[in-house]
Amino acid sequence: MRGAVLKILAGSALAAFACAATPAAASVTFNTTGSTLSCNGVANCTGGGSSVAYNGLTLTYFANLSTTIDPTSNINLGGLQALGTGPFDLTGLLFTIMINQTVPGGSGSIPAGTLSGIISQTASGATISWLNPSVTINGYQYSVTNNPLSLVPPNSCLAGVCGLTSIQGEVAAVPEPATWGLMLLGFGGIGMAMRRRRRPALAQVA
Repeated sequence: MRGAVLKILAGSALAAFACAATPAAASVTFNTTGSTLSCNGVANCTGGGSSVAYNGLTLTYFANLSTTIDPTSNINLGGLQALGTGPFDLTGLLFTIMINQTVPGGSGSIPAGTLSGIISQTASGATISWLNPSVTINGYQYSVTNNPLSLVPPNSCLAGVCGLTSIQGEVAAVPEPATWGLMLLGFGGIGMAMRRRRRPALAQVA
């Protein structure tokens, strides 16, 4: 009898795992258009939106226009390019990535979630420390993987492209709360059944 109960509970746990994996089978399409750079009151800084200028240095964001991918996967959230001859101190600037998810369930025109960070000076250049490095949209979690993000200096060139920083991340399907509940219930039942099976029999006195 106990063996049958154990098999049923194990089957429930496996079914819960299958439910949790279901969203991952669907492809998701997203873009990062509408992301913004802000001077945030920094002196001698001008511009906003996709580009700001500071003391002869221009920082420009290039969005990911559209990507369809199967979770869990690494993704590209766009790039930042620093050009110019000015000082590489961008302390206080704000940067927000707006993620538009179009499949499944996103609007595609209104930002469905945002990732934001503040830029600060380091000994070798500047970095972005992400204030909220991840966001969940309709059951899919988008995260920045390079946190903090070190910005490539303007005079650092690779294959003829100078000062370009790629923003890397990942997207993964998130199990629904009901699925987590089923999984916990199933594993809890298995644990209880195994404990009862291991309980030693008491010696009987004749």
